[in-house]
Amino acid sequence: MNIFRELKNLALEKINEGKLSYTFGDLNFQFYESNVCEFNISTITADFPVIKFEERSDEIFTVAVAEKNGTEEILYAKSKQFQMDDSITTLLRYFDYGKDINIVVGDLLKL
Repeated sequence: MNIFRELKNLALEKINEGKLSYTFGDLNFQFYESNVCEFNISTITADFPVIKFEERSDEIFTVAVAEKNGTEEILYAKSKQFQMDDSITTLLRYFDYGKDINIVVGDLLKL
């Protein structure tokens, strides 16, 4: 998986299958049944979700990340918007704090 559109498609596939949770590698996904594609991801060591994705339009994801390795809540005030065709690795440029974001991006690239 390399771009956000592929991540969105995975989320929609799981939601359509009736799966509201999914685990891959060190990642735990939690999907929401809503009018938009919305989900969060935590790592197996995190106390809180590490990253949240919410579709704003067919072409935009708003992404927010927890600042301190899953030991605190997600910082929605520092959210960023990404185009669906942007590389998942751009998360590292905008959210360059904490080890969990590196784990998330690394495992997403393996999907």
